[in-house]
Order: sequence, then C-alpha cells, then structure tokens
Amino acid sequence: GASTRAVPVRVRAEGAGQPGSHRIAFTVTALDDPAVAVREEAAFIVPR
Repeated sequence: GASTRAVPVRVRAEGAGQPGSHRIAFTVTALDDPAVAVREEAAFIVPR
C-alpha cells in the first residue's frame, strides 16, 4: 500500500537572491517505477 515519509532537503539559490518569498516545486519519482511520482510546491523566504 501507499505510505508517507518526511524527507529533509536542503535548497540553495544561486546568487544573492531577491528578498521576499520565492516559490519552488519538488518532483519526486520512484527509481523502480517512473509512473510513481509526486510534485509538491513550497516557498522559501530570503530575509530583507
């Protein structure tokens, strides 16, 4: 059956980055079955 797992990730933006909120999307695909995939959207904040 299906399961849920929390996976910590580290994201780095190139350059200094503009202050404020920036949208980002993660796509995760199973190595043994490319039909199993999920896309999640998030945001990260660059301090002013």
